[in-house]
Amino acid sequence: STWGVNVEKLLEELVQFLQVRMRDHRGDYDRLLQFSLRLFSQTLGPKTSAREQQVLNRSGVTGILLDLFCQEKLHRKHFDQAVALAVRLLDGGNNVVQRTFYEYFVSHEQTEVFFRRLERVLSGEAQEVLATRDEGRDAGRALSAMLRTYKINTSTVKQLLRMLQLFAEGHYSEMQHLLRVQRASRVSINVLELVVNLVAALLTRLSAFNYECLIQAMETLIDLIQGPCTLR
Repeated sequence: STWGVNVEKLLEELVQFLQVRMRDHRGDYDRLLQFSLRLFSQTLGPKTSAREQQVLNRSGVTGILLDLFCQEKLHRKHFDQAVALAVRLLDGGNNVVQRTFYEYFVSHEQTEVFFRRLERVLSGEAQEVLATRDEGRDAGRALSAMLRTYKINTSTVKQLLRMLQLFAEGHYSEMQHLLRVQRASRVSINVLELVVNLVAALLTRLSAFNYECLIQAMETLIDLIQGPCTLR
C-alpha cells in the first residue's frame, strides 16, 4: 500500500531531520525546506483524503508548518508554500488537523509571530486596495498600480484567507474565539476584524482583479462567524 507503515516512518524521519536543520540552518537549508514542502504536498496526491491528511499530521508535518509560521524571519516563498500545504492538510474541515493547529496556538508563546504576520498581510492588502482607489483620477496610473498589486499579492492573500476559513470550518467555536482574541498573548490580534476591513476595502474598488479575493474573503468571514456565539 502507498500509505503503509514504511511511508509514515519515512515521513517522520524527514520531519525530524528538517526540525534539526530549522533550528540551526546548517547546510543548504533553503533548498532542503523547499524540497520537503514540495514532497509533503505531492505525498497527498491530487485528491486529498482525510486518512492521508492524518498520516501527515501524525508524522509531524503540521508541526513543521506551525514552526515555520512562527519564525520571525521567513522567506515569502516558504510562507506561500507552507500556507498552500496547510490548506491541503485542512481541506474538508479535518477536525484532527484543526485541533493540532489550535493546540499549538494556545500552548506556544511564539504564536504571536504568526498573528502579527496575519495582521501585516491582511492590513497591507486592504491599504493597497484603498491606495489604488485614491489614484482613480489617473486611470492609467490606477490600472498599473492595480495590476502590480494583484499579480504579486492576490494569490497569497486568497490562500491565506482560505486557510483561515478552514481553521474554523464546521463551526469550530474554539478556533473562532481564538482568531478573535488570543488571551495568552501580550498583543491580541482580531483576525475577524482584519477580514471585515479587507472586505470593506475590496468593495470600494471592486474589479476583475480583486473579485475572487473578495469572494474568498466573504466565505472566510462566514466561517469565522457561523454559530450561536454572540461575542462575534
